[in-house]
Amino acid sequence: MQDFARGGRDTGAVDVRCSECGHDLWAEQMPVADRFGVWVCFDDEEQSDTYAEQVGRCPGCGAWLNAQALSAAHEKVRTG
Repeated sequence: MQDFARGGRDTGAVDVRCSECGHDLWAEQMPVADRFGVWVCFDDEEQSDTYAEQVGRCPGCGAWLNAQALSAAHEKVRTG
């Protein structure tokens, strides 16, 4: 497993939380086919079994990490 946490993060990473339970995550925009990027989430709680791994569901409560939550993260990046 590659450790993306903390110092290894890309500068475009933003801290986010699960809207259901508040689990700490971070989101990064990853390029797809050199044309556009998609937001992906990583677990940011050190005590979690999936720490620093890419996740599609919240490790805390199992909720899907949906586009609405990631849109909010994107707005934070754009507006600084």
